[in-house]
Amino acid sequence: YSCKANKPEGPQGLALGKIYFGRPPALFPPHDFVCISEHKRHIHCQFPAEIKCDMDTSFKLGTLSRDGFSECNTSADHKSYRWDSRNGSCAFSMEDLSTSFKLVVRNEIDARSILFNVTHEDIVRPAKPNLLTASQVNATIAKVTWHMSELNLLRQFKYEFRLISVHGVGNLSRFVTVPKMISSYLVEDLIPHTIYTLEVRVQVLPEVLRPFDDLYWSECASVTFKTAAHRPITAPAVAQGAYNIKKRSADQMNVSVFWEPTPDHLHNGTGFGYRVTAVSDSGNRFTKKANLPTYTFSNLSIGHYRIQVSSFNDVGESESYNEMQIFPRNDNCQPQIRSVFKSEGYNVSWFVPEKANPSSYTLMYCHFTSQATCHESTQFVTLPAARTFFVTTQDRALNFAVAAIYPDNHSSELSWQHCVVAPRTSRLAAPKYHVESITADSMTVRMVGRCEEHSYYARMQILVRALDGQLAMNKSYDHFVEEIVVDRLKSSTDYGVNVTVFDGFGKSEHEVTRRTTASSGEYWR
Repeated sequence: YSCKANKPEGPQGLALGKIYFGRPPALFPPHDFVCISEHKRHIHCQFPAEIKCDMDTSFKLGTLSRDGFSECNTSADHKSYRWDSRNGSCAFSMEDLSTSFKLVVRNEIDARSILFNVTHEDIVRPAKPNLLTASQVNATIAKVTWHMSELNLLRQFKYEFRLISVHGVGNLSRFVTVPKMISSYLVEDLIPHTIYTLEVRVQVLPEVLRPFDDLYWSECASVTFKTAAHRPITAPAVAQGAYNIKKRSADQMNVSVFWEPTPDHLHNGTGFGYRVTAVSDSGNRFTKKANLPTYTFSNLSIGHYRIQVSSFNDVGESESYNEMQIFPRNDNCQPQIRSVFKSEGYNVSWFVPEKANPSSYTLMYCHFTSQATCHESTQFVTLPAARTFFVTTQDRALNFAVAAIYPDNHSSELSWQHCVVAPRTSRLAAPKYHVESITADSMTVRMVGRCEEHSYYARMQILVRALDGQLAMNKSYDHFVEEIVVDRLKSSTDYGVNVTVFDGFGKSEHEVTRRTTASSGEYWR
């Protein structure tokens, strides 16, 4: 440090001096002195070159033997000092079981010494395994061999085997500890018709805990191989209720059935496809092939069918099939999707069938390609009867459908979403409807408007009252109803028809007046 004083008119001849102060050199932690024996061929060591707060510090490394201190030549950069036994600068032998090092750290104030005792077998880093070869490769097993010069150590060896597939499925890292070096490894439970890479590395386990343990692993060696093709092992996943009756006549129907696609990595070979069979109660079988996880049977006689789905490739067919059932349509058993809200994901809800008691629901969804169908990426979720909603964080455009499952092993068909809307940010619009089919004693209220508007309805109420105050109808619905029949009316009477809708935050209503007739005509006012 130095100091001096100045006045505005200039220096006044004050004394000028410098003061130096310091301390003996600090010592770094012993674990910062790291030595590695490269496959028992040579040893190199390193230690930090900079100690904070110490200036003009020098380092002198040497070995201690019966002959005393033998100085080692070191090289340095800004981070560390290094010594390599191959430079022959100090007394050292690879044949010794251990080596004692002495490090002298000196600065202008004082010098301090640190002693390190290094056990050779505890610092061995094996060489990289070489000439890796995959042999005896079949659909699910491969034997990998390699060459490596033997290390005769009184230590255990730890191997890491990292298996990586081209599909990114079935990757694993396995550690194996053995009493001596090995030169082969059997890889099991592989996926057929798949390209794999096996990486191998090895380390010697020390008798005592050593710092920076990762430094003592050998370099990784690897081999790439491909397993043989095999027929599909598992059948595609199905779910009860995953079907739609697309067209129906008096005695025939067209039915689309859906199942989950088999992932590419489970195709097990080329020429992959699906085999789907409809089996009637009388035993008639209708078998078709499909490339997508859906198929539409045309002109089936109306009735109950078992649908069996399997898969195949150029090698053969899957060992088993999965089965679902289809039933003739029953509107009383059919759930209906209430709304599909999208905001950083999806919230899907549906109405419980009014005249039935489901035991569970099957929800099906897939990436949107076209309305009311799934061509790929189909997924099923089974939900309990008390759960009438489903939430997913997926952000892609999705299609949703729901079916009801009943205790007697019966199911409804799928009911599809009609639209997707965002959560409400504005007031609920007034309901839109027509009053039609007016007769002397009845009329029909038919709701109109867009699906996007109806999705917000949490409840509906209809109130029909004659102009003289006599109540004809007062009924609430906990879901959207498209058509409401009002009967037991008086002929030639004016009625006020009021529809109120609720969305959980408020309500909106609209009222019209209509007159019943004594004949088949309509009267509008």
